[in-house]
Amino acid sequence: MAGPTRGVTIVIAFALLISVFAVRVYAPSMPIATPNSLSYKLTSKLVKHSPYTELIMVACHSTLMGIDHTDIDNEENWSLAEMQRGQLKTYIEHIEKGVELAAANPHAILMFSGGQTRVEAGPRSEAYSYWVAAEAKNWWGHPEVKNRTVVEEFARDSMENVLFSLCRFREVHSAYPRFLTVVSYSYKKKRFTDLHRAAVAWPLDKYHFVGVDPEVNPYNDQMNIDKFTNDPYGCEAKSQELRNRRDHYKRVPPYVLACPEMGTLLRTCSKTPLPPSSVPWE
Repeated sequence: MAGPTRGVTIVIAFALLISVFAVRVYAPSMPIATPNSLSYKLTSKLVKHSPYTELIMVACHSTLMGIDHTDIDNEENWSLAEMQRGQLKTYIEHIEKGVELAAANPHAILMFSGGQTRVEAGPRSEAYSYWVAAEAKNWWGHPEVKNRTVVEEFARDSMENVLFSLCRFREVHSAYPRFLTVVSYSYKKKRFTDLHRAAVAWPLDKYHFVGVDPEVNPYNDQMNIDKFTNDPYGCEAKSQELRNRRDHYKRVPPYVLACPEMGTLLRTCSKTPLPPSSVPWE
């Protein structure tokens, strides 16, 4: 073998040796997944007992604009579609109701769920916007709730609100909640309760829906009910198109890594709700 060629071979062999050594040393601390496996190394293992037992999820609808958030009640400071005009007061009431419910239960976690859905608002989430609104309102006299409030910033529709919030709870508190409360419009009760709750196999006796509505409800939810009845997990084109429109910044949810116990649920495109044996809660 010629001298230069032999030298290159030695360098390559040495580099490979170093790579193998690095993998052996550092790989144990890294999350690893194979395409057909859920064998992840988690930084936070599930705990059997958590001081927090209830998840109160407020489904978000809009995003704050600009940098001056002192006038939270002004529609001009929010990114609103034409059909959302006149609804800001109800959005604020959703936030207030979530704070009120969390204040009544010191073992509850309040979660605002909603992603970076509005390109005109920049890369800020609906969830963060609701948190800022609560802060601007001084948590309606319940400042202690602030330390029990978490944002879930990847959801793009109501199914993801439920699914991702359960994982986010686990991500933060190393346990899944025992009770789930959803705050939204009353006209969405059937969608959340009969469809999304069933899709995640959440027990009905550990579930509560709280509807907060405007004086006049301008919406009919039948189109979404039909959509999620036929496509429980939002895999078909109609759901995917909506999610893509609400994902201007092309974000990738981390929840398969954060909640490997939910791997089947997070990946499924089943046409019928998965059985309770597929989920990590009872």
